[in-house]
Amino acid sequence: MTSWLMRDLVVAAAGADSAAGWRSFVWSLAVRSTLVLLLAFGLNGLWRRASAAVRHRIWVSLFCGLLALPPLSLVMPAWRVPPSVGSQSHAPVVFPAAKMSTVKAGAQGNHPTVSPVKEPQRESSSVPVDISQLALLVWAAGCALVILRLMMGSIRVGRMAKGAKPVTNLEWTGMLRVLTGQLRLKRAPGLAQCEEATMPMAWGVSRPIILLPNDVDRWSRERMQIVLCHELAHIQRRDCLTQLLGEVACAVYWFNPLVWMAARRLRRESERACDDRVLSLGTGACDYAGHLLDLARTLRAPAASWAAAVAMARPSQLESRMVSILDVNRDRRGITRRKGWTITLIFAGLILPMAALRGAANADTGKISGRIFDPSGAVVPAAMVTATNLDTHTRQAITASEAGEFEFPAIAPGKYQMEISKPGFGFFRRENVVVKPHEDARFDVVLQVGLVVQNIDVVAKGRRKNATEPRPAPKRIRVGGNLQAAHVLTQVKPVYPEEALAQGIEGTVLLDAVISMEGNVLSGEVINNPDPRLAKAALDAVKQWHYQPTLLNGQPIEVVTTITVRFHLED
Repeated sequence: MTSWLMRDLVVAAAGADSAAGWRSFVWSLAVRSTLVLLLAFGLNGLWRRASAAVRHRIWVSLFCGLLALPPLSLVMPAWRVPPSVGSQSHAPVVFPAAKMSTVKAGAQGNHPTVSPVKEPQRESSSVPVDISQLALLVWAAGCALVILRLMMGSIRVGRMAKGAKPVTNLEWTGMLRVLTGQLRLKRAPGLAQCEEATMPMAWGVSRPIILLPNDVDRWSRERMQIVLCHELAHIQRRDCLTQLLGEVACAVYWFNPLVWMAARRLRRESERACDDRVLSLGTGACDYAGHLLDLARTLRAPAASWAAAVAMARPSQLESRMVSILDVNRDRRGITRRKGWTITLIFAGLILPMAALRGAANADTGKISGRIFDPSGAVVPAAMVTATNLDTHTRQAITASEAGEFEFPAIAPGKYQMEISKPGFGFFRRENVVVKPHEDARFDVVLQVGLVVQNIDVVAKGRRKNATEPRPAPKRIRVGGNLQAAHVLTQVKPVYPEEALAQGIEGTVLLDAVISMEGNVLSGEVINNPDPRLAKAALDAVKQWHYQPTLLNGQPIEVVTTITVRFHLED
């Protein structure tokens, strides 16, 4: 049962974010974060007898990994995992084939243009609201609410710190400097007294400050030492920063209950690690527990929205902390460098492959498919088919099968430009092929026969006088199928007209000619404006040419050829 669940989780994670937009990206993060959280809870259970500092490092590594997972998923190279047979629960909905657009060559060159064709109207969906889009909006709203909650708490604590009065008692400031040295901090944090009877707390990342309640003047020296040592331990361990990371991760993954459980574990192990640090400096366990209990009874506990600050004694954690403090067999050692690196490498070894996972199929992907034919109705095999996503500018290319079929089975929703080409056939392009989740954007293509072009130069010795520039090539006729192009068998070379030679006239003659099924030139037409004598010489010669006819699927067909005859002189 467990292996079956883990297999489906991995398959879902692999197939959720190929390129299917933000909806599948959020779904991917949900599944992957669940796997990482399960690992963290497993490690915590494995090291349940380790010190609080070790368990705290597990949760810190977890939240760092969760925050690194989204950007890594975007930049890591894809590691594709094929889905299981039963993982595809949604069959694509096949709509009628779209009408095909005809591609023509422009008048200035060989760049094809697409004739506009109206898409067939589809029946409106029976579901008025896109559920996946609604889920994305709900996720964004939840993320914004958690961030807003965190910001409001930060503003509230910031105002409290701004309104607090600096502590000027020399005894307490001197005690702060001594404890700062014992904990090996680079500099002593700020020390301020609030106007409220709030719980002692550490606040700030770059410039930390310790906030004390308004009745601190009545505290004993022992209590003051315990409180300062506990809050300095938070600052030494950078708990304000790690707790802030945990809250940001809760905003991103707010929909996952495991992340909220992990955030509570992070706060609990942070307090226990600081308790162990205080006890390691020589404070008695019973005295320390008594002071904590008295502080929790007399001072106001911080609100849940004060997540950006690290309070000393939250009532929700007090009972478990008392048990931990009074347990003489508890491991109170700090974390060693070896254990710290071990935990970090474990999470890195999971996060990096998890970020690289890609799937061969996605529940939110669509499909592009079709078949390629020639004008005779026969299929065109092994044509190159390219799909370019116009939104992300990514390109995928496949080769059609021997039956002329092509298919992009799991492609991200969006607008695509489709291009189909094969040597000897006309180039096909279609813009704005729309792919939607669970839909098959199917269209069949008829390729036309490509243009046959023949060039010939007529050279004579003489003096140049003028030249006529060629006009652009004519429009092409497109061909398809099993094509065997025509080529010249008998070619009569044009004779340079004597009058044009004597007058030094040069020029280029463009001819359109039709090659019959027998290989003869049926007709010829001059399509530019050369010297009439050059045009007549070229046309008289071309009409005597004989071709091997163009064959489509073994049958001769008529095609149009463009012949370029250049008359030029050599000095």
